Amino acid sequence: MSLVAYHLQARGAFHLGERGVGVEATSVFAHADTLFSALCITLREVCGGQRLEEFLATYRESGAPALVLSSAFPYAPLAEGGALRLYPRPLEWPPGVPDEPGQRKGVKRVAWVSESLFRRWVRGEPLADAWNGGQNLAAGGSAWLTGAERLAAPHPLWKVDDAPRVTVDRITNASAVYQAGRVRYAPGGGLWFLARWAEGWQGDGELALRALGDAGLGGERAVGHGQYDLNGPCSLEPLPPPVGGGRLVTLSTCYPRPSELPAIVGATEAEGRGVAYRLIARRGWMSSPDSAQWRGEVVSGGGLRRKTVVMFAEGSLLRAPTGAETLGRLARVTPIPYEDAQPKPHDVYRYGLALAVGCAEPAKGAGDG
Repeated sequence: MSLVAYHLQARGAFHLGERGVGVEATSVFAHADTLFSALCITLREVCGGQRLEEFLATYRESGAPALVLSSAFPYAPLAEGGALRLYPRPLEWPPGVPDEPGQRKGVKRVAWVSESLFRRWVRGEPLADAWNGGQNLAAGGSAWLTGAERLAAPHPLWKVDDAPRVTVDRITNASAVYQAGRVRYAPGGGLWFLARWAEGWQGDGELALRALGDAGLGGERAVGHGQYDLNGPCSLEPLPPPVGGGRLVTLSTCYPRPSELPAIVGATEAEGRGVAYRLIARRGWMSSPDSAQWRGEVVSGGGLRRKTVVMFAEGSLLRAPTGAETLGRLARVTPIPYEDAQPKPHDVYRYGLALAVGCAEPAKGAGDG
């Protein structure tokens, strides 16, 4: 099935956790593994555990995964109608933009590009006219738009702040105040993502996505964060597919198979030309309604830290393996208490399949980003 887009129109603030001290930090987007995990939990709740097992089995056995999705990126409504969808900036110097002193700092600060610029970028079209000396930046310089989009987009596209919270010690009743980070999107905006469903899965998947909108995506759900209204699916103009041996840019976190790694980073210097990537460590706590018996004690599935896994980040420029239909796999991150429990409740996974877009080869002499 072709790619479709879903818009998660925010009802309020989101808390999309970043590793740090406590919960003070928040991201402005949700990684694909976060969205996938939340979708799996909700699918179990609305369709039952057996349906979830069938869903996960498509990744382990069939070679035709039920769902390939991107990370969830910010979007905002435009004054004349439609949506300003943001994509991760490919990790290279923009084609056609002069590499001049005074420009490099501004380019490096860009984390997001609008859909129209992203499409031109992956086709290898020069973007000097859109750069315009850095005059078309928004969101504190992190989002690059066209001139028309900058005029039509709301300001700000999002706002990050924090809210005070209080915790009370159960024994002494002593209170302690802390801050919880949150992001608020422009009215009518929120997050959006791309999805490719296998036959027979779109109906149940959308049912789970709607239920997730009421439960909330991300953290701080107890205070109403992360709730959204699901809009879609909607069709987009096709994006160029990866071609074996050619470059791709990934729109999701990616955890490749060992056999794929030499091909995607380039086994030779010539193959590695144009490859640029960033690695991120994905870690965090698991959430499960099941408990386990471990070392004579009952262990809650909501209080265990998942194993850490390192993945390629969104915007990474890699090589497409020849003959591969999908790139990446699920990472098994089951905590040790769940591994050793008898009987073992279930395995825990992180999503690591790449939703990849074909990308033109870099111009000769182009610097990295």
